[in-house]
Amino acid sequence: MSVPLRIGIGAAVFGNRNDIDVAVRAPFEVGLLLRRTPLEFYGEIALALVFIDPANDIVLDVQGGLGFRVYF
Repeated sequence: MSVPLRIGIGAAVFGNRNDIDVAVRAPFEVGLLLRRTPLEFYGEIALALVFIDPANDIVLDVQGGLGFRVYF
């Protein structure tokens, strides 16, 4: 098993049809990459600077998630 660490920067667009938000994200991710199977499990936490929202405020948000990847 190996433990990859990832740091990045990106963008996020979220909301519904009437309330679209746009943010710049800086995620930090830790994964568990299994050696004998093509699977990786990961957890992510990210700071997001929301600069387009319905209230026209600039908001600093913390986002997170869990997931898995299958490598072909």
